[in-house]
Amino acid sequence: MTEEKIIYFDKTELATDPHKLPEEWMMQPVLYDQASQAVEDCQRMRDAAERDLTKLIAEIKQRIRKQAVKDGTKITEGGIQEQITLNEHVSRACNFFDLMEREFQTAKRTLTSLNMKKKALENLVVMVMGQFFSVPREGREMPGGKQFEEVIRETDDKIQRNLMQES
Repeated sequence: MTEEKIIYFDKTELATDPHKLPEEWMMQPVLYDQASQAVEDCQRMRDAAERDLTKLIAEIKQRIRKQAVKDGTKITEGGIQEQITLNEHVSRACNFFDLMEREFQTAKRTLTSLNMKKKALENLVVMVMGQFFSVPREGREMPGGKQFEEVIRETDDKIQRNLMQES
């Protein structure tokens, strides 16, 4: 079983800072490349762990059958499977394979998140280009609307007038 260093991706890189749009845009390909490499490495390690587990199980089955022939006993497939299930080395290999599978899935989710970040950056660029965040130019401001206190005062005045008319 080969144990290699697991690559962890910094999740803070998934956040987008709209005030640093040029830097974010320039870093996107680098981050995507790192995440793609992490997916590839995790997949390779997972596949190696799976091959090692399969090989270990085959070797143990062969050893059990040879021992049964040597002892002159018969052994069923169920008996072989039971011994494999209880084998400590197989248990550790299964745990390692499960760990590599989780790392692979995490790396794939990170790559998906970077794809979403790329789309968000594209949309942010479109909004900046369309001056979505711009303020009105001087001389073209809309006249101010009614203030909240004025609306309340007018409503109170209407209620009082209606009450006076009813009395």
